[in-house]
Amino acid sequence: MENNQSLTDEQLSLDNDMAKASGEAKPKSQGQIRAKHDPEKKLYELLYIVSNQYTENELEQIRTRVDGILAKYGATIVYQEFLGKRRLAYPIDKVNHGYYLLTEFDLADNVQFQPLNHELRFNKEIVRFQIIIKPRVAQEAPVKKHFREPLEAKPETKERPAKAEKKNMKNLDEKLDEILKEDEII
Repeated sequence: MENNQSLTDEQLSLDNDMAKASGEAKPKSQGQIRAKHDPEKKLYELLYIVSNQYTENELEQIRTRVDGILAKYGATIVYQEFLGKRRLAYPIDKVNHGYYLLTEFDLADNVQFQPLNHELRFNKEIVRFQIIIKPRVAQEAPVKKHFREPLEAKPETKERPAKAEKKNMKNLDEKLDEILKEDEII
């Protein structure tokens, strides 16, 4: 299995070298599909941040080492993506910027994560990392509606004629005059 993985790494590096030689630079945010997902295994996603003190060549070596750590525990890398250099929300160990890398991998159910977490946690090059189980997406699942059905339109109300309002205003004026006259009496 490791021979297939290293062959894939060689092919990817040849593709990158050929693209550099021809002047066609691939965008760094474009991901690389490395293998097909095995439906019998769980699909995991590893997002990790590498300090910006490393160059891009060193970053590639760090990625290869992380891939080796995953391969040591029987993981098959399915997808990788370089998300770019970004500013961290808050400084971590006096580091303000970092390279974000995303790796999706298959792993058998019986593998324990404690040694894998331990090895990634104590890797000095990785500032932070997070491993999650990617949910399986059912292909034929109906799409849920997250909004209410539209309410039926209410029948429009007719506007009151302006003449009725004028009559009401005259009645009010007359009543006010009567009240004022009564107040004068008292």
